[in-house]
Amino acid sequence: MADPLTIAMIASSAASAVGAIQQGQAQKAQAEARAQANEYNAQVREIQAGVEREQAGARESQQRREARQLLGAQRAGISQAGIGLMGSAIDVEEQSATRAELDALTIRYEGETRAVGLLNDAELEEYNAEANREAGSNAMKGAYLSAGASILSGASDYQYAKSQGLLGGG
Repeated sequence: MADPLTIAMIASSAASAVGAIQQGQAQKAQAEARAQANEYNAQVREIQAGVEREQAGARESQQRREARQLLGAQRAGISQAGIGLMGSAIDVEEQSATRAELDALTIRYEGETRAVGLLNDAELEEYNAEANREAGSNAMKGAYLSAGASILSGASDYQYAKSQGLLGGG
């Protein structure tokens, strides 16, 4: 039977190795949880971008409908006044139509800008998910190296103690 000091040295090295591996596993699990949260956030941003585009499209359509109604009312007013569609009356109508189109295009542009911003956020979240997974993988590699170092250190201590005659029987 091995002497108590030998058993204690082996147990200490084994405990250090197991502790290092458990710590690495915990770090990897935390990194994976962060990665999953990042992926969820990316999906939410992608959905938000789609919603933003749909809402901008609806606002643009609404703006165009309102502009058509306004231009129709303007034509009716010009007709009632007996001016006819010529000269400055047609200039006013063309200017109104141009402004209405610019308003509709501005609504589309603003919606697209917000959607692109959300998609950029989604890409960043995906990148962070990948980085977190890599960090978890690196934590496990480090844990295995630390466990190996603990075992080698224990073996070295054992050899030293044996060479110095510090160990009994064994």
